[in-house]
Amino acid sequence: MAVAKSFICRRTPQELTAIVADMVEVEPPTLQDIIDQLDANMARQFQRMLDSQRD
Repeated sequence: MAVAKSFICRRTPQELTAIVADMVEVEPPTLQDIIDQLDANMARQFQRMLDSQRD
């Protein structure tokens, strides 16, 4: 804990943000990810349409 505290105390918030951002690799979504999201959105929209017709 003391090591973590000294690590944080010696760095500015901008430096900490840069360190964390450096550690996280952001990968663009794959084509399959995009298709899956579109499918989920269409299913929700279709379900809302069915629900509104039932009311």
